Amino acid sequence: MASVIVDRPVEEVWRFVTDVEKMVKYDPGILETRVTSPGPMGVGTTSMSRRSDGTYTFRITEFELNRRFIIEFTSEKGRGAALRGTKEGAVLQPMDGKTKLDSVWDLKLNGFYRLMGPILSRSLRKNSETMASNIKHMMESEPRP
Repeated sequence: MASVIVDRPVEEVWRFVTDVEKMVKYDPGILETRVTSPGPMGVGTTSMSRRSDGTYTFRITEFELNRRFIIEFTSEKGRGAALRGTKEGAVLQPMDGKTKLDSVWDLKLNGFYRLMGPILSRSLRKNSETMASNIKHMMESEPRP
């Protein structure tokens, strides 16, 4: 888990972290991402991300407006399949006009990748820390609305 305090209200941080188009800006591993299901974002919404190591598909399994969202890897191919069942997401807490952002993971590995658990866990933790830091920097460097 990675945590940062972002000097922005929770509603602004929520809009930023749930904007799929912005993910390519704060997650260094994403080359492209898009929502693949119709309708407003919520439980059941699906998306796809293309990364340097393959294509991943996700489904939102938990969604509380301005509070938390959890996505689960659902890919059936490549490394995405190895992570099927893994959950990741964000939990936001308002703090006097600022927001505490926690990036959370529940790593589940399938097949051969179970042997690589410690390595992948460290890699995912580092990626979470990088994303949280990038979100903080990007949001705080933009002028306030």
